[in-house]
Amino acid sequence: MTMPNDKYTLIKTDKTADGKPLFQIKAKKSFGIVVEGELGGYIESENNLGVSGNAWVSGNAWVSGDARVSGNARVLGNARVLGNARVSGKLKISLGYYFGFLFKGDKLKKTKTSDGILLSK
Repeated sequence: MTMPNDKYTLIKTDKTADGKPLFQIKAKKSFGIVVEGELGGYIESENNLGVSGNAWVSGNAWVSGDARVSGNARVLGNARVLGNARVSGKLKISLGYYFGFLFKGDKLKKTKTSDGILLSK
């Protein structure tokens, strides 16, 4: 059984990810650091953002495909979460592209490489 979404509404936009429309989210109520009426980032569907906990997408960040943000995780800035990625726990992602990985908890090891930053446990 799916939980009712009393957390956010979807607002139609001109943004797309892989040709699919993205919706901006708007908080229906205050929770965590989010205040009622606050505009968030962008998601492809309600399947991308959990309705329980304090999970949120903000700024110019977006989540698409089968990716999901849940728990108390936050995706912000210009981050992109796509594919089968899962972001949960207390994790905050603010920069980069994340796909096909499970990010859980609040600590990841950051290693600078010639191609950018590698995130690992």
